[in-house]
Amino acid sequence: MLTIHSELRRIKEFIEEKLKEHKFYMAREPVEGEDEGGSLALVIPKVCVGSLPHANFSMYADSLRLFQAPYILVGYDEAQYEDDMESISVLIQVCAYTQDIYDGADGGEVFPDNMGVLDVTGLLEALMAWVENEAPFPAEKPFRIGSYADKAYTYPYAFGYLTFTLETAMGTIHQRRFYDNLD
Repeated sequence: MLTIHSELRRIKEFIEEKLKEHKFYMAREPVEGEDEGGSLALVIPKVCVGSLPHANFSMYADSLRLFQAPYILVGYDEAQYEDDMESISVLIQVCAYTQDIYDGADGGEVFPDNMGVLDVTGLLEALMAWVENEAPFPAEKPFRIGSYADKAYTYPYAFGYLTFTLETAMGTIHQRRFYDNLD
């Protein structure tokens, strides 16, 4: 039987391995004390198991940073258990950062370059290719890539997601006993 937590951790470890193998660097937002006008620092995105409900997302709370971009969150929408099959709807959410802006033409307004959207798309397409062609877990089509761009204006951040299904024949039923260590 698939256990949700173990499968999400396996996907996380696979993604971390592929990011390092392909030297997949993205822009990191400046941390406090760094010169924001200087060149962007590049890092391999942080990968975590979790979820970010984007519709309820607040960029800052009491001016504290809630996260640091770039990142990848490996989570799920739901799991389904039938008589002989089980599946997990995997949801991988990503975030990219960009600080570049364009000067408006003829002294007009300054506006963001929105390149973070392209960074998110590139990362999602790479993740999809790795999962489809190299994953050691049973990823099933269809793969779906989407953007959260219509949910809120989040410059200098861009968000997107990849979904697919892990499906396998039902194995031995495994029950977790959370109360074993209560004595």
